[in-house]
Amino acid sequence: MSLPEVMLWNQLKRKKLGCDFHRQKPVDNFIVDFFCSEHNLVIEIDGKVHMDKGEYDLKRQCKLEALGLNVLRFKASDVLKNIKDVVEAIKYYIECEVSKNTPRLPTRREPPLLIEGNIIFFTKKISPLLYCRGYNEEQKR
Repeated sequence: MSLPEVMLWNQLKRKKLGCDFHRQKPVDNFIVDFFCSEHNLVIEIDGKVHMDKGEYDLKRQCKLEALGLNVLRFKASDVLKNIKDVVEAIKYYIECEVSKNTPRLPTRREPPLLIEGNIIFFTKKISPLLYCRGYNEEQKR
């Protein structure tokens, strides 16, 4: 595991976020960085290796989503520089999933968001992408 993966694993293991995560988990024909079956959640850390694999990563993500999984991607540099906000983004996803609500605009205490279609960009100090099914344009207003 890379340093960013180890750092995030230390935040996810032993149900620290209230759910069970597995690391380096085989899913279909892929090995994902982290997986939570309770929330159908895959978390990927994109380091330098992913810089030249954008098309492959997109196809891979589409296949995972076709299996009913949601994929959160974080830049390795964001994990290294800002692990606290990365963990907050994951918590936010889990909160939305548990309540079965689509993401809402944040309160002052929550990470600020920019919502475009089905992609949520956290605009604090990190730039993870969060795929949320069920979001519609009416909620944007």
